[in-house]
Amino acid sequence: MAQQQWFVVRGGKETGPYSGTQLKDMAATGKLKPTDQVRRADVETARPASAIKGLFEPVKAPRKPPPDVQPRQAASRSDPDAPSGATTPFWKHPALIAVSLIFCFPVGLVLVWLRNDWPTNKKLAWSGVTLAVWVPLIVFSQIEAKKTRNEVAAAHQQWDAGNKVPAVATYRKHLDRVNLLDKRDGQLLLGRLIDFECEAGNIESAKSLIAEAEKKGVLPTVNHPEAKTILAAAQAAALQPTGSTATATKGDVLTADFYPHQPGIKQQVIGPLYIAKGQAARFRKEYSHEKGGLIVVRWLRNAGPQGQDLPIPKSRKLQHRQKAGFIEIGEENEVLIQTVWHPVVKLGAKVGDEWEREVIPGVTEQYKLVGFGEPKWGLKEIDFDGSGKKGKILAARIEVRIVSDLGSGKTLVDTEEIELGQGIGLVSRQSFRGEKEGRQTNWTETLVKPQKN
Repeated sequence: MAQQQWFVVRGGKETGPYSGTQLKDMAATGKLKPTDQVRRADVETARPASAIKGLFEPVKAPRKPPPDVQPRQAASRSDPDAPSGATTPFWKHPALIAVSLIFCFPVGLVLVWLRNDWPTNKKLAWSGVTLAVWVPLIVFSQIEAKKTRNEVAAAHQQWDAGNKVPAVATYRKHLDRVNLLDKRDGQLLLGRLIDFECEAGNIESAKSLIAEAEKKGVLPTVNHPEAKTILAAAQAAALQPTGSTATATKGDVLTADFYPHQPGIKQQVIGPLYIAKGQAARFRKEYSHEKGGLIVVRWLRNAGPQGQDLPIPKSRKLQHRQKAGFIEIGEENEVLIQTVWHPVVKLGAKVGDEWEREVIPGVTEQYKLVGFGEPKWGLKEIDFDGSGKKGKILAARIEVRIVSDLGSGKTLVDTEEIELGQGIGLVSRQSFRGEKEGRQTNWTETLVKPQKN
């Protein structure tokens, strides 16, 4: 301990550094209490001073454990900075770090360098392999995106000048890369292709392009009168609820009004994000339902465990659609450069019904409708029509297992519990690491404030 540098944390303020000898003198004279928080210079997390061995009492020689428990205890102390008998924190497991490096690159790299028990050469090896894979992918995607944007911009100029045929040829060439474009350019590309087909009398081709736009989560900008008519019809069909509300009220079947999309509605949710045992950040988010099936998610507040303000994450966009018997929520995946669709609601599902889908290669979501009833979390009743009279919420409870294939027969399983209110949508959502009795909470969010614009 004498060779280490230490910091003392009181009231959110940090003092130091102190040597191990100074720290022990402070403890002996009462200047340092067992309840004070102490942080070693090479780690980020503070812990109670009472957890530092030898600080308040002499170090006792460890008693040799019985032979049958030696391997288990040795494994539990793989983290040299962990308290005696503690298990390795979940974020230090190599499997989780590997998955984070693949699907959440920056987070995975941070987790690598938080492993204080790994030698520097091992950290550099993990980082080097990761960067060797990701950097070329990122550079290549940026080059392709810039090339696509430049060619589409030139096509826009051709179209505006009346040269529609070569412009359309370029638009078709980049149709599969429309998500690489800025929002306006993507809307123009698809909209002008639809207009061109309508001008040529190819209505079925125009309808196919509208379906393609819906799949990509893009609302086309159209000008041809017939294009506007068929686009409006397609939007109305996509948002039309399916199933009987009267039947759903009995809690018999799952219908579209358990995840409705009503432009003009805003829903605020709050919840904790668990960082470590006993420590959680707090957030407030807003889901704003807009035209064309668009849902904009904005963070209104993000506070750390001590109540300090943290950076607000950037807004993200979701898509809502009804397709092939499902209500699906789409989210842009920046790695795959496409919208990933999650089959949240299976229309007509009854209690006990299950459904699943491989949402991206190697990751499968398995859903199960477990019941109807009063929400377990969040609001229990709401003013549905703005009359001032509240009614009870009927919630559908859905369990989700997210299974990630790690290769070599290994999998990583996370679980979620979702409550959807009839006529409202999301009432609560909880995310866990693992499943059943051994699971640990990642984060929760519950509805607190639904309102109209």
